Amino acid sequence: MDKLTAAKRIRLNSAALLAARVAQQGLVLLFTIVVARSLGEVGLGQLTFVMSVVYVGNVLSTFGLDTLLLREIAAVRRTDNVPLASALVL
Repeated sequence: MDKLTAAKRIRLNSAALLAARVAQQGLVLLFTIVVARSLGEVGLGQLTFVMSVVYVGNVLSTFGLDTLLLREIAAVRRTDNVPLASALVL
């Protein structure tokens, strides 16, 4: 296999990400249809309410630490585990 140039790698990786995203959205749609049919109106409404509460709880509990951790890990090019250790402590 020949060496891929940076542009080719970027195109291939972008295409793979796009295909994965399209497949994911298709599966979510299919799952939603199956769940809606099996639970009915009331059951789907209850499930949606619980999922909304869990989502809001997740947002409030992380306070954006996942985004901050990713930014810090990307900024630190050293081999120490300081950002990860700090996030685990929090």
